[in-house]
Amino acid sequence: MKGRLWRRGTASGRRSGGGGERQVLLWLVCVCVWESGAETLRYSVAEEMARDSLVGNVAQDLGLSPSQLAARKARVVSEGSEQHFRLDPHSGVLTVTETLDRERICPHSESCALLFKLFFENPVQLIRGEVEVRDVNDHSPCSAEGGGLGFSKRHLLGPVSP
Repeated sequence: MKGRLWRRGTASGRRSGGGGERQVLLWLVCVCVWESGAETLRYSVAEEMARDSLVGNVAQDLGLSPSQLAARKARVVSEGSEQHFRLDPHSGVLTVTETLDRERICPHSESCALLFKLFFENPVQLIRGEVEVRDVNDHSPCSAEGGGLGFSKRHLLGPVSP
């Protein structure tokens, strides 16, 4: 009886019993494998660089001409809620959309990396990108001798009452 139901289900072009779930699962596995084997573009910028500062040349780093980048309709998609980067598809240049404040973006972290994806429409391709935001203004205060700042704790606390 099971064989007859199977034939009846496939005769109409549909298969009952989770075929759609298997297709979705297979699709997810393919995407995960594709993502894991994909190359990652890595860049590093100093915090507080001016708006429109150069991050890197995506076309050059991928071995593409700017015309190939434009023909493939490349665009940058941020992984967070803010769009930190802009791609000029005619030159391949990736720039910052705003001054990056490392303390605001990564407030409680020693390292700070912003993730993005470079999306190509024709043919469809996704390339991961990572931009490390380097801290440039937070240095531990120290004297030339490697000691403290050269004043006592008493001065820090204010006058002491007898």
